[in-house]
Amino acid sequence: MPEKFIIEGGKKLEGEVEVRGSKNAAGAILAACLLTKETCVIDNLPLVDDVLNLIDIIKEVGAEVEWLAERKITIKAENLNPNKIDFEKFSRARTSVLLIGSLVARFSEFKVSRPGGDRIGLRPITTHLDALEKLGVEVKEQGDFYYFKVNNLKGAEIILPEFSVTATEILLMAASLAPGKTTIKIAAGEPHIQDLALMLNKMGGDAKWQGTHTLIINGQEKLGGVEHSVIPDAIEAGTFLIIGALCGGKVKVKNIEGDYLDLFLEKLEEMGIEYQKGDNYI
Repeated sequence: MPEKFIIEGGKKLEGEVEVRGSKNAAGAILAACLLTKETCVIDNLPLVDDVLNLIDIIKEVGAEVEWLAERKITIKAENLNPNKIDFEKFSRARTSVLLIGSLVARFSEFKVSRPGGDRIGLRPITTHLDALEKLGVEVKEQGDFYYFKVNNLKGAEIILPEFSVTATEILLMAASLAPGKTTIKIAAGEPHIQDLALMLNKMGGDAKWQGTHTLIINGQEKLGGVEHSVIPDAIEAGTFLIIGALCGGKVKVKNIEGDYLDLFLEKLEEMGIEYQKGDNYI
């Protein structure tokens, strides 16, 4: 990756641009496909390194993956072997840690390497691991690896110490197949978490919000296959909208989920920026 970008400005921008799928949503959506032995069809995938790396890991542990189109795949995770995890690839990207949520629901023992990440600094996964222990998962850290042993996966009440997106996603996946009721308090509520809950419910899960930051999950014996399209990336949408606002031309940004941009659009209006809002574009 280059250390800097050199931008020569002063040019008017005109035309249309389409927002792609959310990277943050795609990671959890792909990991959730391992919760079922049936076929999942996932569309609107962003073709970024983190997502492609995660797909490679999923293939190497035994899932059947087929590309139906440029951004659309099928995943059938009937025969998985967590011992085949490529630890180098697992450590390459932060997204890989999401697989833990599915693996604890399907296997009694496995290990993973330390997940990688971006350059924003150290982000420990202590919150994720402590929460999993409340579901009946024994976690040990040895060297560069985490060892997981599932003795009796079961629902529980979990109060997160922070609004952790990844911890909420991991718990949401694991609890979907954990017998009994799981309550997650101080749950993160970002759009991509809502997208994951929607997909799990389409698979036969039972996850619902109680208020703003409490998730109630009733565990199921099994989940089925699903067809699901990843939500558009709200950050990418906002970036294109700002570019259009600053560069003097008429720019149409397509494939937008407007409900996730309400506050952002309100701020644009406060700055005197005019826009027209359609069903899935601005």
